[in-house]
Amino acid sequence: MRNAKNLVEASLRLVFGLIAMLGLSSANISFAKTDGDYVPTAFLRAGGGLSTYKSKMVDSNDTRTLLEYSFGAYAGEDRQFGMLVRRDSSTTNFVLNSSRIAASWQDVITRYRWGPLYLGVVLGSAEIDANNAGDAEFLKARGSGYGENLGLMVPVGRSAMFTMDVLMVANSTAVDLNQKTVTIGQRMDIDLGASFDITKQFVDLLVGYKYRTYPLSVDGTSYAEIFTSTYVGFLFSFYF
Repeated sequence: MRNAKNLVEASLRLVFGLIAMLGLSSANISFAKTDGDYVPTAFLRAGGGLSTYKSKMVDSNDTRTLLEYSFGAYAGEDRQFGMLVRRDSSTTNFVLNSSRIAASWQDVITRYRWGPLYLGVVLGSAEIDANNAGDAEFLKARGSGYGENLGLMVPVGRSAMFTMDVLMVANSTAVDLNQKTVTIGQRMDIDLGASFDITKQFVDLLVGYKYRTYPLSVDGTSYAEIFTSTYVGFLFSFYF
């Protein structure tokens, strides 16, 4: 487990370094699209996909679906200021041991963009309900916290976009509705995606891959939770 954590941390340092280098050199990069083409004034995004949940809490793995949506807006002369709300939810039934985890995550993000690079702050919240091997009241956790957001939006040609989004939220508060002692550790999301024009500006097709990990402690016992998903969706962009 320690080796895996070290590998993730090393990978993140590399990703952050590459993003920083690209951001610093963005003034010399020539994109096929202009800012007005690929950064909308307002947007709505919705999608879903096949997800895999590897849970130490219920000691099982299984596959189900993820649903997610987000909406937001950009402002400023070059639309450099952004604010968005992002939410996703999933319910995973673990057939092997009759367990179930329903999890919902919501983030309110404020970010600033320099060309293709953006940095932001996050206010996040979590809801995690778990039925552990027939114990329907095993966990009803609620948490909230704050963190940071870093990413890239890189146009490819005139009809596609590559995106990479890294989000980390540390839950400073966590309670269990059943009065258990609960800690929700730092959540890390890595989202790699691409969008393709369906219409010239209004509708895009989204495809991507999301990796999420977070530690969870219940009455002094710690668990490592890993969630991955491939997804498809639609992006509706508005320019005014």
